[in-house]
Amino acid sequence: MAGLLRITGGSLCGRRLRVPPGDHVRPTQDRVREALFSSLQSVIGGADFLDLFAGSGAVGLEASSRGAGRVCWVEQDRRVFTTLKDNVGSLLDSRAAGECRCQDVFAFCRGWRGERGFDVIFADPPYALRDGVEGLAGKLLELLAGGRHPLVAPGGLLVLEQGARETVPVAVGWELMRERDYGRTCLRTYRKKEMAA
Repeated sequence: MAGLLRITGGSLCGRRLRVPPGDHVRPTQDRVREALFSSLQSVIGGADFLDLFAGSGAVGLEASSRGAGRVCWVEQDRRVFTTLKDNVGSLLDSRAAGECRCQDVFAFCRGWRGERGFDVIFADPPYALRDGVEGLAGKLLELLAGGRHPLVAPGGLLVLEQGARETVPVAVGWELMRERDYGRTCLRTYRKKEMAA
């Protein structure tokens, strides 16, 4: 049976959401989400928010609860995506539900053709423990830094959730603004540098 998480703040505070069963999903812990949104409190109101490698959808739902304007969730695994859609549908009314995409994150980023980019992007790629996972965070930074990538709004933020022992990804076009460890988890916040005209 799937586990449960709770929303930690905002209009949905205390509401529960399901977590897909199995050990292939690693939900962002309540205290890490609280710390994340504490650090984003000055920018989250009305922000366009993108939740990549979304899993249960907890982070994007937390963003919506705390006042984000538009939220989009991207999750590749179809079984996990079913739980994500159920969570979004049960907690948000149809007008505020945002968009859920069952798609590879890198394909989504490369194919983005939206009218405007996202102010805050949260990405929780699989931790680099073994089997070639190493480098996903760095690849994402590189992809989104290329020129004026339309997925990222000018001055937009990218928050990476990584294992505390993982190396810090570096990519041209991003400035590391903040780095905090929470046990075995690390949140790294990058700001997109303004490109010269």
